[in-house]
Amino acid sequence: MKKKMKLLSVLFASVLLVASLSACGTAKTEETTKAEVTTAAETTTEAVVYTQQKTATVTLGFGNVDLTCKANADISKIDITFNAFDDTQEVSGKVVAGKFTPSYDKTGFFGGDAQAMYDGIMAGTTAWAPIQ
Repeated sequence: MKKKMKLLSVLFASVLLVASLSACGTAKTEETTKAEVTTAAETTTEAVVYTQQKTATVTLGFGNVDLTCKANADISKIDITFNAFDDTQEVSGKVVAGKFTPSYDKTGFFGGDAQAMYDGIMAGTTAWAPIQ
C-alpha cells in the first residue's frame, strides 16, 4: 500500500510540474506573438525607400558572410541580406549615431549580430552605389 501511495504521489507531482511548465510556455508564446504582431504592423506601415547599396564580407561567430546592404539616402535605415545556414537571411532597422537597432530579423537568429554586420558594412572598402 505504501508503494502504491508513493507512486501516486510521484505521478501527481509530475502532472503538476507538466501543467505548470505548460502554463509558462503558453504565457511566453502569447507574449512573443504579441511582439511579432507589433513588429509586423510597424514594418508594414513604415515604407522605406532604399536608394543605395553596398556589399561587404564580414566575419561573424559562425564564419565569413557576404552581406548586401541597402540604405535610404542618409543611411538612417538599412536592410541587410545574406545567405547563412542554407537560407536567405534579412535584418533591417534604424541607425542612430552609428548604432544599428534592428526592427526586423527574418529568422530571429541574427539580431545579436546586427551591430557587427553594420560595422563591417561601414568599414568595407566598396562604395555605396545607387540602386537601379
